[in-house]
Amino acid sequence: MRKVNTYFLLCAVGISSLGSCTKEVINLPEANDPVFTLSGIMAGMEFDLVAGDDNAFMHTSTEMINGVNLFSGELSNGDFSLELGIFDGLVDKPGHITVDEIQNTVPTFAIHSSHPLLVLSKSMLGSNQVIAKVDWYINNTFAGTDEVEIREPGKYSVCAFISFANGDINNLCEDIIVGYERSANFSIQYDFQSGQQGGYINASISAVDAAVESVEWFVDDASVYTSQSIGGHQLNPESTRLKAIVHFDNGTVREKTVIIDGENNVYSAKSFSIMEMSSTYEGPNQDFNIRLTVKSDGKTYLSEYANNKNSSLAITGVEFYGKNAEGNDVYKVSGVVNAVVMELVTEKMVAVTFATVFGLEIN
Repeated sequence: MRKVNTYFLLCAVGISSLGSCTKEVINLPEANDPVFTLSGIMAGMEFDLVAGDDNAFMHTSTEMINGVNLFSGELSNGDFSLELGIFDGLVDKPGHITVDEIQNTVPTFAIHSSHPLLVLSKSMLGSNQVIAKVDWYINNTFAGTDEVEIREPGKYSVCAFISFANGDINNLCEDIIVGYERSANFSIQYDFQSGQQGGYINASISAVDAAVESVEWFVDDASVYTSQSIGGHQLNPESTRLKAIVHFDNGTVREKTVIIDGENNVYSAKSFSIMEMSSTYEGPNQDFNIRLTVKSDGKTYLSEYANNKNSSLAITGVEFYGKNAEGNDVYKVSGVVNAVVMELVTEKMVAVTFATVFGLEIN
């Protein structure tokens, strides 16, 4: 029996720049006991790939797409390749175990939305008489002024740099979840009372849809209270940011911020909560959804542009394989897929059916 090697190209792709890739050799069992395989048919053409045979190799990667990891494996022989990617999920639950969730989830296919999922709007923060201009930044990149569309699912870090009509300038920064499950949410409710040296507020969290473990309140980034509500807190006469970070019993962590005019509560701004809750998505949440990319004869086919409502995908096994050079876990994921992919240039829809054992780097 001969020994064969397969090559894993392990790379992490950031939001704004491509990271470096490392190549690691992992010894496989004998060739008659293949580990990573792909066998199926697409548009009448049969394909059969085994990593380590006939120049076929498995390329695994973790790519950050709109703030959410895509764990993928690509099996290729240079002429034909198929990439299977699984989006992470439960994006508002730090520390969730992705592998467990994948094994306990019935996967569906990610879809490309045909319309905006959310609109970041100056008017939803306050009236035009109060707010003169808003510069929006998404993931630390300038996205536009006053009104900006978000068209893809993701967990976005959004900042609004607000110019008020009285000349004050302040900013709101929050994470916004679009097209993924929100395991819990809340908003900030407050009452304002005028005072001689600045107003007083009573504040609480409201519209809470899950059991709360703890709440921490911040005034201009300084921690001031650890309770579900605050009473009689005096503000300085200037513009103040009031933030609440809420830990829920189900593991979710969310934070919201409002800007309060400490003198008379006129030049104030609402939280992004109302915009996030107004977001729409025409498919199921993208948590742990599947994305297929097929390359054949110089053409590229994508599943998210096709109608896969009647397609099927079954994950039949998830098994730990080993560590890569960076210390991340690599898993063998077995599955059977019947799907449709669209060729990007002609927009032709093509059926693809295959059984596979793929390698996925899952953090």
